[in-house]
Amino acid sequence: MIVGVGLVVVTVLGAMPPLDHRSRAKPDTSDERLSENAAAAYATWQEEAGFFAAFAVSQDGSAWGWSGEHNSMAAAETNAVARCDRRGRACRVIDRRSDPTGAQTGSAAVQQQLARFRRSTGPGAFAMSENGASYWVAGRGDQAQAAAEALAGCNERRRINQPDYLPDWPCQVIERRGE
Repeated sequence: MIVGVGLVVVTVLGAMPPLDHRSRAKPDTSDERLSENAAAAYATWQEEAGFFAAFAVSQDGSAWGWSGEHNSMAAAETNAVARCDRRGRACRVIDRRSDPTGAQTGSAAVQQQLARFRRSTGPGAFAMSENGASYWVAGRGDQAQAAAEALAGCNERRRINQPDYLPDWPCQVIERRGE
């Protein structure tokens, strides 16, 4: 919500290098005008988003949307643009952040959970959704039961705080072990 009269516009100047998705590269904002609210949101995104994150703005800089802690860059970018599109039109991603270790999938939280799963014993399965949800089980009766439980748990978490206007990213079992 914009309160007050008038609109303050912040111009971000300068040519930007190509994005290095493994780091906090400077955004492609050389031709963007960010409203005061969008600039404040961008500052928040830089502090809070984690990795597999994206920030999108509308062509006029008045609308914005961001996402973070997804399990893929595709999900982060799609969700940032969808959130921005709800506020404006012609949104595009101007900044993104991938895992600094070079991992291709999994937020920091998912990477930690995956490490715990890999240290566990017995039949087990690890499921995740690109929207950031994950769930794992270990020491269950057999691999099929573990996979079913991991998928059910992941799908339950996936539905929490998932607005209807965002894409539905289904859970998939990405690792399993046991007989």
